[in-house]
Amino acid sequence: MDETQGDPARVEGVEYPVEFEMRVIYLAEYGDELAAALERTLTERGAALERPRELPAKGAKYGRLACRVRFEDQDSLYAAYAAIGELPGVKAAL
Repeated sequence: MDETQGDPARVEGVEYPVEFEMRVIYLAEYGDELAAALERTLTERGAALERPRELPAKGAKYGRLACRVRFEDQDSLYAAYAAIGELPGVKAAL
């Protein structure tokens, strides 16, 4: 039996360290302070590779940020996503 079976927290095929472009969707009214808060959150976890940058967004209700990130292990990735989810105005982090 595979030791990863039954463990929903383990994602097969992901090798750490992992590097990718993170996207954050947020309520536009929080845009000014959110980029700084996102950068601080990622920097505190040693994950940020670049400053968050604004992406074009349709409409005026939501905004989008993107930045390259790198995580050394699954625990730090999950902790960063949890912290980002707690930031005011954040609707989704991908």
